[in-house]
Parts: sequence; C-alpha cells; structure tokens
Amino acid sequence: MLLRIQRDETIRSYIERSTFLSEQHLFKKNHAADELTISDLREVASILGWHGCYGFNQLLHNHTIQPLLSVFKNPQDMAYSGSKYISQSAEYVIGFEPNPKFCPECVKADISSLGYSYWRRTAISGLTVCRVHNVLLEANCPICSKRFDAPGHGLDVMWKGCKGEYLQGCASRPNLGSSALRRSILFEDICNYRYHVPLLSALETLSLKLCSVTVKKQTNASQAKMSEDLYKIINGQLTRFTKLSSDNVGFYFESVDFDAMFNALALLYDDFEEFIRDLVRSEEGMRDITSLWSTFRAGGHESAFYIREDYTSGVGEWYCPFPSSRSGEFGSGDHVRKLIPMLYPCCGIDYPKEAGVERSPMWVDPPNPAVPCVGS
Repeated sequence: MLLRIQRDETIRSYIERSTFLSEQHLFKKNHAADELTISDLREVASILGWHGCYGFNQLLHNHTIQPLLSVFKNPQDMAYSGSKYISQSAEYVIGFEPNPKFCPECVKADISSLGYSYWRRTAISGLTVCRVHNVLLEANCPICSKRFDAPGHGLDVMWKGCKGEYLQGCASRPNLGSSALRRSILFEDICNYRYHVPLLSALETLSLKLCSVTVKKQTNASQAKMSEDLYKIINGQLTRFTKLSSDNVGFYFESVDFDAMFNALALLYDDFEEFIRDLVRSEEGMRDITSLWSTFRAGGHESAFYIREDYTSGVGEWYCPFPSSRSGEFGSGDHVRKLIPMLYPCCGIDYPKEAGVERSPMWVDPPNPAVPCVGS
C-alpha cells in the first residue's frame, strides 16, 4: 500500500517510513540510502503519482530545501530547478544532511493527531530551533546519545524506538535566543511563499538595507562585522548580475550565493513578509511558484535553452527565449561547445585525424526523460 507523504516530510523519511511499515517494498534498496541519484528522485516522484518534470519539481519544492534556491529568480530564468531534472550527478545533497534533527514537541503532536511522526525538512536545513514550539531541535538520540547518522542508528528510530524507548518520551529544551527562531521563521516563510521573487530586486533591497545598517554602526560588534561582510557579497552579486542580466547571460542563474541572501534576510528582517513589503520594484517578475515546474534547462551556456513539457500531447517544446549576444563571441562557452566534436555511442566510429592531430571526441549526453501523457 502506498503511504501518503506528509507535509514537509523529507524524501528519505518517507522512503524509510514506507519501507519500515510495508512488507511490499515499492522502493529499491538504494532509495533508502544516504545518497540518491536524480534518476532515483524522478522514480520516487513517479511512484507518488507526480510525473514528469512537474512532478519532480513538486517533490523538490515540498519536501527538500530547494525553495531556498528557487524562490529568488531572474525573470530570464524559465526553469524552477535549473537543469537538476536531467543532471547526471551521483548524489543529491539537497535532500539529505549528515545528521538530521527533530523537535520533541512536534513528535508528540504528531503521535496525538496521526498516530506516528516523521522527519521534517527542517531536519536537513541546518536550523536549530522549531518555529512552531520554539524549542531546540535534537540532533542526538535522547535515549543513547548517539548521532542519528551513527552506524546502526538510522532514521527508523523515529518509529521503532531505541532500547525499548521512543522519541515522544524525550523532554524538550526551550530556546532562549531570538536569532535562531527568526531563521526558522524565515525558512518556513520562504518555503511557503507562492511566488518567485525577482532576483535583482531582492539583491538591490538587501544591499540598500545592509548599507544603511553598516552606516549606523551597530553597537553589537559581531553584527556590525557580519553586516559589512554580507554587504560586500550582496553588493558584489548585484553589480555582477546586473551586467550579466542585461547581456542575457544564462550561466549565472545557478551561481548565486543564496546562503548569503538568507543570512542577510535573517539579520535584517523578522519575517519574509516584512522583506516583501520592503522590496524594490516588487511588481517585476513575481511569477507563481508552480509556473516553471514543467520546464527544465536543457543546455546552453551564455544562451540558456529550455524544454517545456506538454503533458496533454506528451511532447517537449524546445525554446530559447533570451538568446545572448555573447554566445557568438570567440572563446564563449557556446562558441567552444560548437567546436567540440560530438559522437553518439551507437555510431561506433573513430573520429578522423586533422592535419595529423587527433581531436578528442566528446560523447553526447544521455537522452532527456520521456514526456508523460497525463489525462485526456
């Protein structure tokens, strides 16, 4: 029986909970491993009934920390998670953290309402406080004091307990600081925000705010130093990305320092809505968060090109909405790519020598996933 994945439940939690409770294993053994390939994640999404690129991004948005990397987006970027959908990387680090954490009060509330609990994505976000209960997240087993990633001590402790005891019996520890709670509130706000925030507008807003804070010379020396460091990073990104955006250069879409943006938000604002009210030119580029779920970046360097999946016909539409003038320049990424000989594995031929020099061929990437035909 297919279990329902809970709101904010991590992918690994869902897989291990399903494997623990069901004798009919819907997931492969490697699905419960600490590392998942992109292919594994596409398969997990399909098992849940979420097909194609849309379903893949639905899984990422609701059950990983991908929103932190996708909410701030340039209007020229047409793919929610960039090229992740067709990535050939061996692991997917966004879905996992070496040692997850849990909130004792959330576990107790889940047991009362659901009869079981699960690992939330706050467990993999690097946060230390539960937003709902304002208590510290526990990174060690309260029964044996081992880390949850210790050998022989996996995430199934959430359901089978440890040494005959269960996590709901763990006492919670109150959080006494405001900054850690503010980070947790900000994280949840970003994950739940329904629109893409224009990247340049966000950087400009943060840069102006950090500049004013730095000028005021805060009494807290550590905060003043943090403000200055963040201002250099944010303002540097604003300057660089403004130029790249004007030239329609697509490779910078996935090179943004989102950690610095999150740290700046946590330093300057109590919640995300306060930042949105402060946003410069907020009317530009506010697209619905689901509007790009069907599209993935399929290639290109300076000129990014995309494939938008049409689930009515089961076909993919290729398009390049913002070609860059830099693509034709000598030495550009797109120019170099055109010069590299591409061979298909099925060809079985040796690339000929030119003037006595044998050029090194490059195999073409595997074909993109088939587009499902969903509904009538």
